[in-house]
Amino acid sequence: VWLDAHASGPLPGGRSGGTPVLDELAAIAKSPARCLIMIDDRRLFGSYEWSGVTEMDAINALQQIQCQYEISHEDGHVKDDILVCTPVDQRALK
Repeated sequence: VWLDAHASGPLPGGRSGGTPVLDELAAIAKSPARCLIMIDDRRLFGSYEWSGVTEMDAINALQQIQCQYEISHEDGHVKDDILVCTPVDQRALK
């Protein structure tokens, strides 16, 4: 799952503020599917543009999913700009 929805510019957007990432992770938690999750624009965590949502907020939301994740970072727009959440039990991807 690729999560990349957010407001652009100085105005918080949508009903979730500047980023719906926490709502998206909550929706994933309600689904029986377990998958690789990649969150783009890691550099924006904690920013006004993302309504102050931090990387730790996202990691805490991941912990609500009934799957244990290994967290890593990949290069995107800038170095280490993608938060990669890989299920520890690869059988969860089947």
